[in-house]
Amino acid sequence: MRLKLKYIATFRYVTGKRSEELEVKDSFKLADLLDLLVKRYGEKFRELVFDKDGGLNEYSMVLVNGKVVNQEKLKLNLKDGDTVCFLPFVDGG
Repeated sequence: MRLKLKYIATFRYVTGKRSEELEVKDSFKLADLLDLLVKRYGEKFRELVFDKDGGLNEYSMVLVNGKVVNQEKLKLNLKDGDTVCFLPFVDGG
């Protein structure tokens, strides 16, 4: 199964990429993807995605096919061709 990953702003600096395609096994959950990316990109990536208690960081967003995911959606089964986007919240006025 093939996934498309997009990295915005801070995530781009941590990964060194704007995007990538990733081949994964079938029955791959969003939590599995996040674990794989933490192993690949290290502590900085983990800090962007997760809070100190292991929940999703409130200062970043993870979107699957354009829809924001929350803690319950970590069990979401990804499908071939899904696009997962990572971006920090932007605050301003």
